[in-house]
Amino acid sequence: MTIKSPFTLVPGDTIGVCALSGAFDPAIFARGVKVLEHMGFQVYVPPGLSATKRYLAGEDQHRADIFHDLVSMEAVRAIMCARGGFGAMRVLPILDFERLRESRKPLVGFSDVTAALVTLGRRVDFPVIHGPVITSLATACDTTQRSLYGVLTTPWHELSDVTLKNGTTLTPGRANGFLYGGNLATLCHLCGTPFQPSLEKTILFLEEINEPAYKVDRMLTQMRLSGLFRGVKGIVLGQFQNCGDEKILHEIFHEHLGFLPLLAGVPSGHGHVNMSLPMGISVLMDADEHCLSWAGQGDGNDH
Repeated sequence: MTIKSPFTLVPGDTIGVCALSGAFDPAIFARGVKVLEHMGFQVYVPPGLSATKRYLAGEDQHRADIFHDLVSMEAVRAIMCARGGFGAMRVLPILDFERLRESRKPLVGFSDVTAALVTLGRRVDFPVIHGPVITSLATACDTTQRSLYGVLTTPWHELSDVTLKNGTTLTPGRANGFLYGGNLATLCHLCGTPFQPSLEKTILFLEEINEPAYKVDRMLTQMRLSGLFRGVKGIVLGQFQNCGDEKILHEIFHEHLGFLPLLAGVPSGHGHVNMSLPMGISVLMDADEHCLSWAGQGDGNDH
């Protein structure tokens, strides 16, 4: 399953903001918006985006309605999430997947937004990017900003290969598949639900923050026993921020997934650098050479 060719943005295009997950700090959000504007984009903030309900950015239906509206707005060329936190899973049952099936507007986010990225990508071929949210852009380093800008403005079949300076081969080998994944805990919590994704023929990307090694082990055990890894062709690991000893984490991953090519060290996730990863496109991973090569899809440029 491959996604449709997404729009390729140019300066002056409009990025709409949704809030599928948690409530956000308005001051931090405003700083993130300014980063996008400094890149040359216009930013559309829908009315009611700053609504709150407990730790959520408003009622579930409210969050879903804003997303649906952005997808339908002709002027909006891409959609970014305000922040992660928690809440995207709650929206999944009320999304209108048929309405979303024809979209070519990439959805950008990470962390809790993983639930939407993987579900939309795998169910209706929605173009998705594992990348910063608006609030994380507020303090994002130049490398993170450049990566986001590049993925938004470059046809995906023209993206440069990624060679990991600090890559680690946990299991040697090469594999080809459609890149999907994101936050480990969020993917784990989809197990046993109607939204547990099929990961057949994928290169699976995983990252995490603030989870000790034994919890990572427990999550991987549940995911393996639930059949989530069935058909996966290879594994690439992002950043595991504040998750304990890296050597122990690598040992745990090798125990569960060492029968696949397994590469660690992708600078994407909750760390200082959050490289944007276009998902749903074919990627060749080479665990020996610490390299990811994008195949991409079409030029996506309607300008």
